[in-house]
Amino acid sequence: MNREKLNREIQRDAEGISMMLRAKAELSGYVQQHETPINFMAPPSTANGATRVTPLRWHVDARGALVELYRQSWRVGMPPCSGQVRDMVRQAYVSSTAPGVVKGWHLHAVQSDRFVCLRGRIMLATYDLIDKPEHVTVQVLEPMRGISMVEVPPGVAHGWRALGDEEAWVLNLCSMEYTGTDEWRRPAHGGPLDSMPFDWNMEIDG
Repeated sequence: MNREKLNREIQRDAEGISMMLRAKAELSGYVQQHETPINFMAPPSTANGATRVTPLRWHVDARGALVELYRQSWRVGMPPCSGQVRDMVRQAYVSSTAPGVVKGWHLHAVQSDRFVCLRGRIMLATYDLIDKPEHVTVQVLEPMRGISMVEVPPGVAHGWRALGDEEAWVLNLCSMEYTGTDEWRRPAHGGPLDSMPFDWNMEIDG
């Protein structure tokens, strides 16, 4: 059975094909690691303004390390970003930002974003256009000191600046595939509102 035929069979009889592949694995010397599913605990999530911050953890052993970035089951019991569809992950991409460069201000009416800084450091700034607080919420994401995921719901303007001398890489787990129609922008140095100026150096200088 070649791969093309196998894919057709999976569509017709997924359970039967799974049993066949399990048998092939055992005959080939592979050992199933767990017979019953592992019950992984969801990491604690806390609110920070209109966003939610989830600390992530490196699992380290002698071979190296692994960090889980997202599980759909983590959403169980948590407040929805803005409805069930917007809690889904439909696209993932990595955005690189040169040192000192600002990317912002961006806003979505439908899409939820989940940002994870993978390399370098960024200052993430957010502003809720619904509640309109008095100040912009600022947080620094630095994976070498503690990797985390920040959920940004629709209606929250956001942007970041790459800190230090290293290029920053930011992973985004989006609830929508990008088409351009749900992308709203303002000038990076104009603040999230005309009445809300924001200095990208102000919160970190001193």
